[in-house]
Amino acid sequence: MTKARRSQVPPSLDPLRRGRFQRLLAEEAHKLELRNEHRAARFLSFVAVLGLAVAVFVALRVDLVLGSILAAIAAVCGAYYLLVVPRYLAGRDRVGRIRWLNVTIEVTVPMLISVVDVLMMGGEYALTSTPPLLTFVAVVLAGLRMRRGLCVYAGVVAAAEYGVLYWFASSHIPSAVLAARPVLSWEFAAIHGLFLAVAGVLAAIVAHAGAVQTRQGAVQVFEKERLGDLFGEYVSPKVLGQVQSGDLALYGERRRVTILLCDIRRFTPLAFAHRPEEVVGYLNRYFSVACEAVGRHGGMVNKFIGDGLLAVFGAPEPMANHALAAARAAVDIAQGTGEVPRPDGEPTRTG
Repeated sequence: MTKARRSQVPPSLDPLRRGRFQRLLAEEAHKLELRNEHRAARFLSFVAVLGLAVAVFVALRVDLVLGSILAAIAAVCGAYYLLVVPRYLAGRDRVGRIRWLNVTIEVTVPMLISVVDVLMMGGEYALTSTPPLLTFVAVVLAGLRMRRGLCVYAGVVAAAEYGVLYWFASSHIPSAVLAARPVLSWEFAAIHGLFLAVAGVLAAIVAHAGAVQTRQGAVQVFEKERLGDLFGEYVSPKVLGQVQSGDLALYGERRRVTILLCDIRRFTPLAFAHRPEEVVGYLNRYFSVACEAVGRHGGMVNKFIGDGLLAVFGAPEPMANHALAAARAAVDIAQGTGEVPRPDGEPTRTG
């Protein structure tokens, strides 16, 4: 974990929960990085197919040798992104190395095509054709990795490679042509390289914003899981869902409700006279019937107290006739638990 990621860990967590949160954050980041790398590979595979079509057009209409070279480059890149990258990602736990390699390839291929254009079509054609502009796309694509370092690296490498390309291309352009066309001047080349570097910085800003959103999402997931750990054993799934969604105020509120209290008559002599296993089994059967009646009428069991039960009607969900619902639940509890046999053979009576 980097220092920036550690700062997202809630400071109130104990060491065990802090470690769990860090693992959750790392897992979410790793999954997102894998998805983004697969997404980038699919997009670049499509670009390679499109480049192959363009290469065929160039071979038929412009120059056969140039088109053949471009077709070979497109085919190699397409095979790499279609076959090599998915297989590598499926067989590795980390995507760090392949990320840096992919960014380098994506930035370098347009410059490599421009070098071929210099050799085949001349420096002037190479500097004014499409491949140098595709480098901007490659730099922006680095932002999908949500790594600021990768984005800045892509911008710096692209700017440096364009400087080398301009030096190589200008050596194949007559001095008179360079002087006559401002678009071929070194000042224009410097501005182009600067824009590439700035594009890398902008991609880094976008990548950082995406990474922050991802970490915040992981924090929310963890907090929901923590609420589930805290309240899941004590409240119904519906109430827990309200707590997690924020619909239920955890700071408390005033509300008129009805409280139902019930217990088993003459339970203490029964508990003294029978084995604990018999008593616990009896209580489980009794509370099963009582809780079912409470839930059927919209109440919520708040706690168990020995042989007693406390239920709330009208909270946390509002209820118009909560007193009537509690009374009906009490009748059902009295009738239903009356059929639960006591270990001593007497009928169960509920107060």
